Order: sequence, then C-alpha cells, then structure tokens
Amino acid sequence: MKKIIATVLAMVMALALCTTAFAAVQTYDFYDAKTGVSTGLPADETLTYTKAVTKAPKAVAYYTCDTTTNASLQNAKLIECDAADADYIVKYHDSSKVAMYVKAVTDVTYVGDGKAYTNFGKTCGQFKLDNTKYDEDTKFYTAVDKDDNVILFVEGSAKNLLVDGKLVAVDELGKLSEKVVQHVWVVDRNAMTAKCSTCGATAKLYKTVAECGTNDYEQVAVGLYAVVDTKTTPSTDTNKSPKTFDAGIAMYVGMALTSVAGSAVVIGKKKEF
Repeated sequence: MKKIIATVLAMVMALALCTTAFAAVQTYDFYDAKTGVSTGLPADETLTYTKAVTKAPKAVAYYTCDTTTNASLQNAKLIECDAADADYIVKYHDSSKVAMYVKAVTDVTYVGDGKAYTNFGKTCGQFKLDNTKYDEDTKFYTAVDKDDNVILFVEGSAKNLLVDGKLVAVDELGKLSEKVVQHVWVVDRNAMTAKCSTCGATAKLYKTVAECGTNDYEQVAVGLYAVVDTKTTPSTDTNKSPKTFDAGIAMYVGMALTSVAGSAVVIGKKKEF
C-alpha cells in the first residue's frame, strides 16, 4: 500500500512539473500611442527583459521584441514611460488591458543622475541665457561627474541623463562654475581673502588647488585660487514675498486674538451661571 501511495505522489509531482514547463508564454500586442492603431505593429509578440545596470556604464532596464519583422522595432530598446511620453501602448494579447507604455530608443545608457537647473539671471553665480541660442522653454540640467564637478547640460541628443527616473537626451556645456556670471574679485594677498566688487561675496584664497579642499574654486591669478564663503554669497532667489504679507499676517493675528478674547468672555459668563 505504501508503495502504491508513493508511486501516485511521484506521478502527481511529475504532472505538476510538466504543467509548469508547458505553461503558456505571455505575449503582447502593440498599438501606436498617438493613433491607437495596431496595423503593421507586432501582435502576439514575446518580449525579453534586460535589467538596469547601476555601475558605469550605467543603463536603465529595457525590453526587446523577440520575433517582430517591424523595421522600427527590430533593433529598438523599449523603456517603460508615462503615457504622455510613449511611442507604443503594449497590451496583453487579445485583451484590452494595458501592460505598459513604452518609448523606443537606441541608447539606454546615461552619464549621471541629473537635476533641473533654473538659476538664470545676470547676478554672479547665475547662468545668463543667450537669447540667440536658447528660448525661454529650453531646459537645462546639472549632474555631478566622477571628479565631483557640477556639469551643466542643455536638452539635446549627444548623451543621456537620468532625471526623476526618466532618460533625458542632453548636450554637455561644461563645468557650471565656468559657465555662470563670474565674480569680479578684489584681492587682499596679505589676508589671503577676496571680495567681489559686483555682489559683495567674500572668499578665502589658497596658493594651490590641493589646499582648496573642494572642486568648487576659481583661479583669480597665477598661483591663487578662491573658494567662495557661502555664508556671504547673496541669494539669487527671485521669489520675493509681497509687500502686503506682513500687514495680512497682522490682520489675521488680530482677528485670532479677538476671537480668543471673545471666547474667554463667553466662557466666563457661563461660569457665572
């Protein structure tokens, strides 16, 4: 009896393994993200997933089509994205359910994690926009390179940054410190300090780059390097509070105090009864 039971269990396990082995492979149908049309696009397509790479050269995760004959997708790398940025809508085969939205790219590598740059103006430390090259809608980004230099980028096509989890094509402009409006330093060699005659910022002077202790320095003369004192650097924030702010706060405070005082009188009267 035990042998029979053992044989039956072995057969059940073998059948279970076969069920897993012969499970249907998930396939997908492609639709144009702009028109919603599927004509000429892959249908009943299988996809291969490639994981993200976090060490240089860094790359985001992507999919490739396995069997399509569509020329646009044969060599394309498909990265997941928002619906607004998508080239294709990928749905489960013979279903209206969306599996993902994808964008077709050829390069999935990126040179660094970028952040939007918006500090434009004519003040020291700001980037002065050249209206002959860029319009007001042009987007700029910064990223830190392997030597800890802050690099300025503009939207373009030469390489990619990863900005908020999305690949953004950019062109490199150079070190941010060299692209912004420069200080006009008045140097005191005895005290080894300097002061900007334009914005009033102060800096400490060093005779070698090694003494600076940072990559954020400016060469003000041969064998003389300035590191700006961030405590004296004027703010370039243009979001000023309205002049009526203090008066408005005072009004609300007064109303609140009046309300509290009124409540105290009412409570006091209730206690008298």
